[in-house]
Amino acid sequence: MTGGEVMIVLKTELKGLPTRERLTRTEAQAITKKLESYVEAVRTHLQMAQQRMCDQANKHRREPDFGIGSAVYIIKKHWVTDRPSDKLDYPLTRCSYVIKEKRGHSYHLELPDSWKGSRVFYADRLRLDPRDPLDGQAAERPEGEVIDASKDTNEKEWEVERVISSRVLQGVLQYQVQWRGWDPDPEFYDAEGFKNAAVQLRQYHNAYPDKAGPPMRLEAWEKAALEDRFDPPDEYDNAPATGNSTARRLRRRR
Repeated sequence: MTGGEVMIVLKTELKGLPTRERLTRTEAQAITKKLESYVEAVRTHLQMAQQRMCDQANKHRREPDFGIGSAVYIIKKHWVTDRPSDKLDYPLTRCSYVIKEKRGHSYHLELPDSWKGSRVFYADRLRLDPRDPLDGQAAERPEGEVIDASKDTNEKEWEVERVISSRVLQGVLQYQVQWRGWDPDPEFYDAEGFKNAAVQLRQYHNAYPDKAGPPMRLEAWEKAALEDRFDPPDEYDNAPATGNSTARRLRRRR
């Protein structure tokens, strides 16, 4: 019941009452009216304070220049990095993601299935991917090559430019690489998919001996590359070398 409804009820019930009781109810009616004025005054001042706070906050904000279907980068902030320091890592994700839907002031992004964090971000964590490279910056992405023509699967392979990082996940050795001619790829892939990139794997582990790996069968892959033959699948293709201290530490932490 609102304050106005209370006033109407009180006025109706005042008729036919004794004088003293009528005065008491009149006083209650006045108190109710005064309280209602207080509530209205507080409401007005709260709205004014909220507007002042909004005006001050908007001085440092800008209208989002992206929407549903736009490709955006995510500002990393305090995400875990594989670099020695956050300042040595990219401030944004190295590839952009498409906005799936908008939820109030937040945006739901289309992220890979392997993404383990939140898929919803506030607008201040996103930056539009303009996708307008300068003349000469845009290059055609090379097509993959069939790695075993004897099979009917027509499985293709893309060239590895360099290995970026490695990890052991549930006992499986995985690598994050830079594909030649393609945008940065944040995904980690099982080691068995890099048999024909044994040279890049060896270069990576020589430069970073404390990183997870190398693969247990790396020497066999190198030998197959020298002999120009296809190395058949093996149950230990994804196994890290047991002598690697980083791999042992990762297994103990799980």
